[in-house]
Amino acid sequence: MRLNKMVFYFALAISIVSVSISIFFTFFISNDITAFISNVLLNIFAGTIVLLATSLFDYYLQRRKLLTAIMEAILKYRNIFSKIKFLDLIDKIPIYEECKEYYNNQQNKIEFTQRDYEKQKKKSINKIKENMEKIMDTYIEISYINFSEAWLLWDELYFLKPFDRNKKRKWFYEEIFGYIYNLLNDIKEQAFHFNIYKNEFQNFEVNYEKIVELQKKIFYYEERDAGDYNWNYEVEEFDIRSYADNPINKKHCIVINNIEKHLSKMFVEVGKINYYNKKYDGTAKS
Repeated sequence: MRLNKMVFYFALAISIVSVSISIFFTFFISNDITAFISNVLLNIFAGTIVLLATSLFDYYLQRRKLLTAIMEAILKYRNIFSKIKFLDLIDKIPIYEECKEYYNNQQNKIEFTQRDYEKQKKKSINKIKENMEKIMDTYIEISYINFSEAWLLWDELYFLKPFDRNKKRKWFYEEIFGYIYNLLNDIKEQAFHFNIYKNEFQNFEVNYEKIVELQKKIFYYEERDAGDYNWNYEVEEFDIRSYADNPINKKHCIVINNIEKHLSKMFVEVGKINYYNKKYDGTAKS
């Protein structure tokens, strides 16, 4: 697209200049020399018209090819980020008083002690630790991704409109290329510490906090009282990656992968541009 755009505007400029000078010579300075120059310029004009047509034709071929490649890249990265699992939060483990009230109200009437609570809490934390190490592996795997091929697509992305100051190209950067690249950099930064945890020193508390901070950029988490479904987030059923009820503290929560949701939206938006179809919904080309 970039080369086609440059050729198109070069040919357009030459054609305008050549035909303008030819008209001027023909109607205002008429002699043998200007007639000869005028004929040469008209031949140049005819050649640039052909060049304009071929560059424009190839532009739209390359446009479709490039935008389709971008849509495929969006799906690729959406699938990559969808593999990330949400790590349960330690501070959401029910407190002793909540557990005591819950278990003491059960039919067996077994008294729930502080010692019972500490055992249960330790078991829950060990489960979180086990899941954290699996999630670390996913982040480490993602950190090895090379974004160079995607930048090559970005480098070719130049639209024909001359007066929009590349607004559409800027939108592609902010919503897709820069968006993914910045997230990959955040993951790579933390994956450095995860590798240390895996291979050298297992500092659970520090790395747990790093994953919690990282997943704030990836997931939306909301907790409400049981029976309250007035989520702050505009929830659609297919957006929810995790839903959990906790009968002990009478809470329930939802987890939504914002990256997956955003890239799904971007796939549709690029499809609308690619297929000149404002009604495109991601399932059909027309």
